[in-house]
Amino acid sequence: MAQEVTDWCGESYHPANGIYRRGGTEPVTITTSSGKEPIAKRRVRMMQDNGEECEVRLNAYEEIRRSKGIFDGILEGMTHGASNSGVGQMTGTSKGTVAKAWKARSNELLTAFRTRDLTGIDVLARYVDGIFLGQERCVVVAMAIDTKGSKHLLDFEEGSSENAEVVDGLLARIAARGLVVGRDRRVLVLRDGSAAIAKAVSHFWPDAVQQECLVHVERVVCAIRSQPCPPTAQIPDRLARKLAESAAGE
Repeated sequence: MAQEVTDWCGESYHPANGIYRRGGTEPVTITTSSGKEPIAKRRVRMMQDNGEECEVRLNAYEEIRRSKGIFDGILEGMTHGASNSGVGQMTGTSKGTVAKAWKARSNELLTAFRTRDLTGIDVLARYVDGIFLGQERCVVVAMAIDTKGSKHLLDFEEGSSENAEVVDGLLARIAARGLVVGRDRRVLVLRDGSAAIAKAVSHFWPDAVQQECLVHVERVVCAIRSQPCPPTAQIPDRLARKLAESAAGE
């Protein structure tokens, strides 16, 4: 928008001697599908033949209004697996605009997600686990279950493994955002067998009851015995039978 104003009026320190002049800025709001967004609208005034001035409609401002309105459409299309070109055809924009809008909007939503207040969650149980994306990238995810049984995805941290630095950073950020664990009760923390997660949980929530996830236990048992893992729904029953068999063998 600033460049278009300069094209009309010349540089601010050396204005052009023409019929156009800068008209300052005006605070306005743009309504999008995600709500109202404030921006500073630059203004250009034009001197008409009758000696009166009128407002010049800036193309950049109209483009901002249009692109702001399609951000959520682009986001919806991308999250449903559409390509840049596919979303571009649906919204009438170029692939470059789609990619730029996707990056801007997703960063905005990610920042809002990772900075939101967590004080209102009455935590009953927590789940902390690492999800490996290939061999060299790991995302440690934290989720809470409240007293009504609702799940809340709290945050995540990316690293090369479930190491102490990654896990400590994740739990410290969650605690700083106001999540209260064990307000009136000891909280249950479900986790995998990671020593870093177990140590971090003991540090941040020393009164928590830690339980290693049965799915992970089953996978370890299957790996040791060189057997394929059964469907997740069958794991509790199979574990119970194996424990019973072990007790009988002793």
